[in-house]
Parts: sequence; structure tokens; C-alpha cells
Amino acid sequence: MVLVGKVIALLLFLLVVPFLTGTLLTRHFNTDKDSLLLSWVSGFILMMGSAEILILAGTCFKVSFHVVYILFYVLCAAGSVLALVQNGQRILGMCKAGLRGLRGIPLIAVVACLLMLFQVGVYTFGIHEDADDAFYVATAATTVESDSIFQVNAYTGEPYKKLPSRYVLSPFPVYTAVLSRCSGIHPTIVAHTVLPAVLLTFAYAVYTLLGLRLFQGNKEKAAWLVFFTGLFLQYSAYSTSTPGSLTLLRIWQGKGLLAAALLPLLYYLFLRLLREQTKADYVLVFFTMLACCLATSMGIMLGAILLGCEALVLVGATKKPKLLLPLIVCAMPNLLLAVIYILIK
Repeated sequence: MVLVGKVIALLLFLLVVPFLTGTLLTRHFNTDKDSLLLSWVSGFILMMGSAEILILAGTCFKVSFHVVYILFYVLCAAGSVLALVQNGQRILGMCKAGLRGLRGIPLIAVVACLLMLFQVGVYTFGIHEDADDAFYVATAATTVESDSIFQVNAYTGEPYKKLPSRYVLSPFPVYTAVLSRCSGIHPTIVAHTVLPAVLLTFAYAVYTLLGLRLFQGNKEKAAWLVFFTGLFLQYSAYSTSTPGSLTLLRIWQGKGLLAAALLPLLYYLFLRLLREQTKADYVLVFFTMLACCLATSMGIMLGAILLGCEALVLVGATKKPKLLLPLIVCAMPNLLLAVIYILIK
């Protein structure tokens, strides 16, 4: 029962805290500023981007792991309190509007939600053993047990003689360890049971936002897109490298999250930038790029490449070359980490 209570507490932490902190950003949007999904997705991205900064700083200065997770926890708490102070009435109104919106929900949206819940249930009550767990899960457990960040080799238990260049700049296992330490749940349970359920829900939230943007707010058409996306994911396990396999078998690994949600989120943000270019939109793009860096070393380059392609299309569509500058700034974390990766490899 104690474990169940800790799992519920972590789920609430990953659902409530991102939503609250996300409202601090969405209040500055021109459109969809009262969207529950967009607020939660935005807050989740803010948490991941902040974790990337804290973990890299902790690695660089060789501080103890407990310093990093305490700072992360304090930052999340401060963001939540600030959101309640600034947006208390607005948050209440958003929740009431969300409940009223459930009355007219299309049937296909219910079916898509049931499909998502089935996939979440398989993650929660089933298990998939993957060879990469030998690094991802072991590194998370080693981080917690040694109270250090990339100082102990998870394979051998000996001190690192050289930092693992493929992972040190994309410390997603350390992020798993942060969530484990904050909740008191073993990293293996976080990685295989709790985190996949939340990350898969996050991915479906991104698909929903993307559908609503593509179909200009038409809920039924957006629900059909989400349903067919989930269906295609479920029946695409013809290879271990397909989006379906990465999403439904090992989304707790950073590369799975990149394919399942972060790259689609960048496309959604591109569609937003086609219509509006607020400072808050660029802040969300910036933190999404940080989240791509946190997820995997592939995200460092793939995120920058995708954003670069989007920037060229955006400038061509809007005839505004000045839009290149803020997008270059958004890509600076990726470019900087790419240079560091080359130097330490």
C-alpha cells in the first residue's frame, strides 16, 4: 500500500505540477491560452528543459545528485505556488470550462481515449525487457545509490575514467533518477511502470493539440487523427526502430520520447508560429529544444535540423526574414551541445 501511495503521489506530481507551471506560460499566448492540454504539455516541457540545465550544471561542477534533485523540486514548487497566486481564478475557470467541454465530446474521441488507456494499461501491468535497460535503468539506479551524476560506471560500478560522450549531454536516465528520488520509488519501477504511462499520455496530448491545430479546432476530425495515430502505432512493430515500437515498448528511453512526442511537438509549434509569434511561443520552442537535448543525443541534432527546416518554411510563408533570429536563439542549446559533443568524443 505504501508503494501504491508513492505511485499515486508521483502521478499527481507529473500531472498537476506541469499544468500549474504551464499556465504561467500559456497566459501570454494569443490563442488556446485557456487550453488544459496545452498548459499541461507546456509545463511538462518547462520541467524537462529545466532538468536539462540543472543536470548539465551538476555534471559540469561535479556536485552531488541530491543537490540537483532538491533544486529541481524547489523550482517546481516555486512555479506551482506562483501559478496559484497569479492564475488561481483563471485555473479554476479553465477547469470548469474543461468539464463543460466533456458534454459535447465526439464518440470517436471516447474510442481514442479508450485505446490510449489500453496502451497505458499494458505499460502499467505488463513488462518489456530491453537490452538498453542495461544502461538507462542501471544508470538511473546508480545515480540514486551513489548520489553522483555520471561519476560511477553503471556497467562495472567503477568510477568513470572518461565521461560517456553519447549520454552525458543527454542525461535522460538522470531525469528518471530525479523523479525516483523525489517520490521515493525505485528507479526501475519509475522507468518501467510510472513514467511510460505519463509519457504516453503526454504523446497523445501532443497528437490532440496537433489535430486541433490542423483541423482548426474541429474536435471530431482531431479525434479521428488521434485514433488512427494510436492504431498505426499499435500495429507498426515490424521493426524495433519504428515509431510504434519506440512509443509502445520503450518510451521511457529518451529516444522513444523523442520519436513519440518531442518531434511532433516541434511540428505543432511550427503550425502555431505560422499564425502568431509571441514571446511565449518562442520560450516554449526554446524549452522544447532543451527537452530534445535531454532525451537523447540524436535529439540534439534532429531537433536542430527539424527546427532549421521549419524556420526556412516559416520565413518563406510569412515573408519575414527577421523570424530567423529568434529561432536561431532557440536552437543555440543544440548547437552548443553539438560542439561540446565533438570536443569530448
